[in-house]
Amino acid sequence: MTAESKGKPNIWLFRHGLSVFNYWSRTFGHRAAEYGNVGTVEKDPDYVYLQDIKDKLDVRLADPALHKKGIAQAVKAQEKINKMNIKYVFVSPLRRTLETCKTVFATYPNRSNVTFKVNPLVRELMGSPCDVPVDTLTERRKEYEPLGFNFEMLDKFEKKDLFFLYSMNSPEREELFAAIEKHKSTPYIQVIANVIKKKRKDAKKGNRKIESFVNARERAVEFAEFLLNFIATAGLGEGDDIVIVTHSLFISYCIATYWTPDGSISVGNIPHCDPIAFDYNWILQLKQDFSSKRIFVLAMLKLLPRAKQQEQKKIEAAPEKLSKCGKGHKLYFARNQIGTYVCSQCKRAEESDKGRWHCLLCNQSVCIDCCALPVPDEATREKMCEFGHKMKLRAYEYPWESYKCKRCLCEESAKVVRWNCSYCTYDVCLKCQAT
Repeated sequence: MTAESKGKPNIWLFRHGLSVFNYWSRTFGHRAAEYGNVGTVEKDPDYVYLQDIKDKLDVRLADPALHKKGIAQAVKAQEKINKMNIKYVFVSPLRRTLETCKTVFATYPNRSNVTFKVNPLVRELMGSPCDVPVDTLTERRKEYEPLGFNFEMLDKFEKKDLFFLYSMNSPEREELFAAIEKHKSTPYIQVIANVIKKKRKDAKKGNRKIESFVNARERAVEFAEFLLNFIATAGLGEGDDIVIVTHSLFISYCIATYWTPDGSISVGNIPHCDPIAFDYNWILQLKQDFSSKRIFVLAMLKLLPRAKQQEQKKIEAAPEKLSKCGKGHKLYFARNQIGTYVCSQCKRAEESDKGRWHCLLCNQSVCIDCCALPVPDEATREKMCEFGHKMKLRAYEYPWESYKCKRCLCEESAKVVRWNCSYCTYDVCLKCQAT
């Protein structure tokens, strides 16, 4: 756990502890299969109610507290945190981050010298009621201000209880404000859940969250700018530490080096309660590069050894690419067959119409990925039947008057030119061969 210090403070991104929502999603929800928990029965009486929740848009999961395991993670992190020279802590206004911050710093030796600032910019990307506060701001201040938490960054908003909407871009922000105004008699958490549910239903692919990807990355850049200005005026330097207690998606947008054109990134498993070094300078360079069509590269791979090891294993396990078959025979390219085949090199079953390289003598096929030969142009390809024999253009009459194409099953006059294998009476019409 080291960060480069060249006359500037160390910045640490710190994900909250395991929340009740995280626990539900991995035990009973949409990630249960991923964690091997399908069919799990909850035995802890404090969490039995979670078994009845079928959808992450259920408002019972709104702004969740820390799970017992999350509290234990925060306590365990005290050992690392207590060794730092922390001057400032910026924390998301959501309950799980506030509880994490309170627990992690409970035993900090110089806690009275640490300034805790609640910052709405570091909240989570809004995708479900989990990311929406339930308590009023007054209630939250009453609970955390006596512990030294400063909420002054939220005072600038007109509707203080809806502070989380002001850092969203149009039209999403106006859509939510309008929906809440229209349904005044309904708790705003339920109104927001209904809007998100409608968006998820309408979105066939891409972002199904109410907050856009572009808004998330702009918020990450805005926070980086805020940090630069804050550090310059706070007189912080080498040896000082700043901790940002935040969420997995916000951390991902802070450490991603490139985004796709729609602003999306690939999210890895950011560890709970484990400080991640944050070099905030580079992110500002991307302000002029928001229209970039380059695919992102996650700096996260440097931070998550397991992901890096898995990627390395894939590279090492990749079979050697062939230019001839295993016995040294010539390979011919074929793409006019039907069904599936098994690559003799990587042993994967592949669809035949994707194309393959075939040895006529050994009757074995190699997929495109396992062959070092370039895929030939259409004009120079060898035409082969499904059994690997060469095909030729022919137009002669069978004892019968027509033939049936093996691909589209159309019937044509035997006098019509088609691709034919003389070994196995295999015919393909010109239309199928062209496509």
